[in-house]
Amino acid sequence: MENTIGNRIHNVIKALNISKAEFCAKMDVAPTVIYNILNGRNKPGFDLLGKIINTFNVDPNYLLRGTGEMFISNDDFLMNTNFEPYMNQSDKNNKKSDLGDKNIKGQLNSSFSAKRDIISRNKEFLDTYSYLGYGDIEKESYVYLQIMYYDTMTYPRVYALYNVEFDKLRTVYQSYLNLVNVLNSSQISIDKKPQQDTFDKLFELYEKGWKEDFKGLSDNKLEIILKLLHLKSDIDFWYQRLSYLVDYMSEQKDHLIGGKSKA
Repeated sequence: MENTIGNRIHNVIKALNISKAEFCAKMDVAPTVIYNILNGRNKPGFDLLGKIINTFNVDPNYLLRGTGEMFISNDDFLMNTNFEPYMNQSDKNNKKSDLGDKNIKGQLNSSFSAKRDIISRNKEFLDTYSYLGYGDIEKESYVYLQIMYYDTMTYPRVYALYNVEFDKLRTVYQSYLNLVNVLNSSQISIDKKPQQDTFDKLFELYEKGWKEDFKGLSDNKLEIILKLLHLKSDIDFWYQRLSYLVDYMSEQKDHLIGGKSKA
């Protein structure tokens, strides 16, 4: 079966062990909308993707890219979800009864628009995002959904994930530097040595840039989310550079091994 987003939605319905009609009813979506997507006639819009993710705890990476686990762990998701900011005044008055009935999925679904409003109200965040060259956040649905996904977590949880990505970037960048040094010592230069010859120097530039770029950002949680996305983006970049060098070394192995002695 072709790995399209329509097929992944079909897999979600199958994994939930519910009918297509039930799937639509839980999200308050017209059945024809889902049927047309499953049949390949239409593509899902941003609002529908958000409803699927929030109603059924579907991992955005699986739904949009077909990678990773299909569902976010319920225990992890619920323990790290802070519902307070997403409730309007009437929600707060009914908080005890809502959560007492454990109507978590209903609460998540009804809070979808509220979460979107929270992000939209942080204009300085949107301006900063565009300023850094990542494009219009309102139109980049994958990035928008990623921010919403991280925003369901507590600040400590997001910060812990940031530290994980920090360590990944350090490893990838240092590996890249090491391979560049090997190539240079073998007199086969495929890539100029980076201006920042240690990870610490590279990260100094990050922090300097962040200090300037985020000076008008009032929401600490959104700031760490943006930093997290920045790290993930750069990890992909340096990993691609690293993979390129590994492939090149494989092609040039005869020159790299004993090349100097033949000269």
